Amino acid sequence: DFIVTIGGQNGWGHMSQTITNAVWLLDTKAAAPAWTVGPAMYYPRKFHKTVILPDLSLLTVGGGQESNHAGAPGCEDFWPEVYLNGQWRFCAKEESGGVGSRRTYHSCAVLLPSGEVLSCGGNTRNFDYQVFRPHYFDGNPVRPRWDTSPALPTSITYGQSFGFSFQVPALQ
Repeated sequence: DFIVTIGGQNGWGHMSQTITNAVWLLDTKAAAPAWTVGPAMYYPRKFHKTVILPDLSLLTVGGGQESNHAGAPGCEDFWPEVYLNGQWRFCAKEESGGVGSRRTYHSCAVLLPSGEVLSCGGNTRNFDYQVFRPHYFDGNPVRPRWDTSPALPTSITYGQSFGFSFQVPALQ
């Protein structure tokens, strides 16, 4: 029910002092939707990636504090931040892959079927990756689960609908 903008750069041009940790929220269900300031991330970031997690929290990985595409070594943000219950936390843990390359421009992050998040690529063209295990792997909150095992058809054509259901436990 919200649209969120996270970090980036204030203004135009290549000036590192304009990299921001600002967060803006738009409540799409409000009678008169308007952008409001949300809680700021700990790190200012540009060229970062944010993934919506199954419990509806947000995991932000990568990015840097330099304005150019690759950034100088030391400007990158290796520590992920999670937006959960209205605040940013350092609660995602790296499972495998090592610190890896700078995850700035030309990087990606994707939610895996396991609930982990894969982060890879970057402007340095290194072929390495990181896999993060978000907070729900610790059982707080409990991971979302299927209500029933879905009986999906063996093939689905464009425009055909199918149903499934899942339960997202209450956030703690």
